[in-house]
Amino acid sequence: MADKLTRLRVQMANQKPPLNYYVIPNQNAHGSKPHPECDRRLKWLSGYSGASGVAVVSQSTAHLFVAPQDYDLASQELSSEPWFVLSPVEPGSSYEQFWASWLTIRCDGNAVVGFDPRLLSHEQAESLNSLLSFKGSRVSLPKRNLVDLVWDDKPERSGEASDICPPRQVFNPLVRLERVRDWITSQSGHAAALIISPSSIAFLLYLTGTRMFSSYLFVEPDKCVLFHDFHTDDGLDQHFETMGVEQRRYSDVYIFLRERQNIRGKTLIPNDTSHAIMRLLTPEGCTVAPVFAEHLRMLEVGFEKSVLGWRDWCHLLYQAEPQLTSEVKRELSQNATFFERAQEASALTLRASLSGNRPRSPAEGNEDNSLPNAIHVMIISWLQDILYSTDACQHIYQLREKEAEGYMEALQSVLDWVRDVDKVRKLFPSVSEGDMRKLRRRATRLLTKLVRESNTFPPSLFIEGASRDGRDPCAGGNFANIFFGHYEGKAVALKDLRIFLTSEVSNRRRIQHLFCREAVLWRQFNHPSILPFLGMWSDPSEPNHYPFIVLPWMVNGNARDFTRKPEVTGPMVDSLLFDVARGLEYLHDLDVTHRDLCGKNILVDQDNRALLCDFGLTSLFTDPTSILYAASSSGHIEGTTRWMAPEVFTDAGLPISSPKFPSDIYSFGIVGWELYSGRTPYPELPTDPQVMFHVLSDRRPDFPAEKPLGRDMPLDLWNLLETCWVRDPTARPKAKDLVESMSAIVG
Repeated sequence: MADKLTRLRVQMANQKPPLNYYVIPNQNAHGSKPHPECDRRLKWLSGYSGASGVAVVSQSTAHLFVAPQDYDLASQELSSEPWFVLSPVEPGSSYEQFWASWLTIRCDGNAVVGFDPRLLSHEQAESLNSLLSFKGSRVSLPKRNLVDLVWDDKPERSGEASDICPPRQVFNPLVRLERVRDWITSQSGHAAALIISPSSIAFLLYLTGTRMFSSYLFVEPDKCVLFHDFHTDDGLDQHFETMGVEQRRYSDVYIFLRERQNIRGKTLIPNDTSHAIMRLLTPEGCTVAPVFAEHLRMLEVGFEKSVLGWRDWCHLLYQAEPQLTSEVKRELSQNATFFERAQEASALTLRASLSGNRPRSPAEGNEDNSLPNAIHVMIISWLQDILYSTDACQHIYQLREKEAEGYMEALQSVLDWVRDVDKVRKLFPSVSEGDMRKLRRRATRLLTKLVRESNTFPPSLFIEGASRDGRDPCAGGNFANIFFGHYEGKAVALKDLRIFLTSEVSNRRRIQHLFCREAVLWRQFNHPSILPFLGMWSDPSEPNHYPFIVLPWMVNGNARDFTRKPEVTGPMVDSLLFDVARGLEYLHDLDVTHRDLCGKNILVDQDNRALLCDFGLTSLFTDPTSILYAASSSGHIEGTTRWMAPEVFTDAGLPISSPKFPSDIYSFGIVGWELYSGRTPYPELPTDPQVMFHVLSDRRPDFPAEKPLGRDMPLDLWNLLETCWVRDPTARPKAKDLVESMSAIVG
């Protein structure tokens, strides 16, 4: 050890000007702990292995300053000369302040103190320089670290963090960087941020593995550069490319920052930024600011606890009078109001409480039992905050397996609960039905997206106890067979998806997931004009078979066949169309497109009321955006195209997009003609390509003047149908307009 000190002192004497003291902090430029081996200069020089420490070496002495908790270790490891171990004894004092004060006292006039500017923060360096100037001494910065000059076998930096890797699955890896960019642009006069902490960089870039790496991350609104020397593989390179992160050598950061000196806009830096970096940026070119990445990390921990807490506490919604201790109430309130408090920190994008002014919960000091349902209000308001928080939803999308199932069940239970309009109104008397629809729509969207992202389904989607009568279907369509069965003592229809696999679509499990996702959406509907969804059922005698969709049995079959009966009158058809219009209005209010409206997808119950069914199931095959699209011959499904709007096709007659709301309105117009005439649309055109050409040429069905079933179509209805199938989608009526018009027609 003495030989190392001798060689170091030679380097101190050779500096211009010669150094009286040389400071060696036990840290690197990033504050990494544990330090990479190449940065453990103090350990190499003295043998001291503790975490804290600053050495001050003069031409005659060597002192080590450590925190009180490391004093015994340092005294043991440096028990012999030439090292002296010192530690502050006054309560509350730090060894960082202690060594600087000690050095200032020891310095006479004109003493020169040197250190590596990369290893002391700018704040530490400026404080030391100020103290020394008061004594007539000064700081001098050698071009290279003097310990490195005498450390012959110093290990290389490169490769020390070779186990760093991206996470297996992240819903949106850009979200944290985007938050930092938003923060940068919100700071007037600033154009970039420099992150120096390895843990903060790992957090922002979703890196896992060791934190023992040295790097800088420079973030601008349109650019992100990572300076590092650790090994990367193809997976990590792809991860950085996906995030738009440019990689450069670790040592290039100084050249990069020097080139930015004349670029407009200041750089935001943390308060522990090294003196070397600050000298490059200059005080005029940067601003010391809190570490926003750590702020984000704390918020994420908070909202993760709040998001998962809602799942654990939402069962209180179904208890008439929840009995909770004061301690539980306080914990519940703390989690439930996290988003409200986080919004004040301007870190999350949130919407105001559903009821405008959130009621005080019992945990907030309200012990007045005259305020019933306060906890119920809290649970719903809590959910509302989650639904309007992008951060919270993205966290939920990353849940998997049992955690995902648990959250789905919680969401589904609440969606079932809010169907009771009177119960909801009691909690939120001032909230409009439109606001409640938005809440249900967002909750449904969160549920269905979680199903898609996790490839998991709510266990309650599946039912037991159904039975199938016979093995032969009693009806069928292009994509499904219908079997007659029973469930809970009632007749039901068991819909069995008929799948023709090709080499492109050979994964049965993946197809089943697509099928079940549509079923999850169907389950959320609750309207007199929507066929109820009872559940999914797997026949225990065929365990490898796809689950059946279980639906109420409709004794009058579908509207296409029903309206071909001579005894069905014009007013009865009008009533059916009125039901269809109300069903469309309900779906569109929920932001759902039917996508396959035609007579066979409208069922008729025993009271001659129409109910819509098959929401999007056929589109799994006819929609070009579906992976099952290639499984059909070419997307030209016999009969389906006759109800499709012209905007769904190109001039070549090929499907180009998924139907939207106006496309449903167009289909309603064709359905009106179909049910009144009792015939398939365009009966004079035998093939679908001919129908497509006909539609794209702006030709539509003629007025059903022949009256084969003896029905006279009212002119008001004919005029309505003509407005439904105009070429311009924006000129078609809305679903609510259909309801108003049909109400007038029905009388």
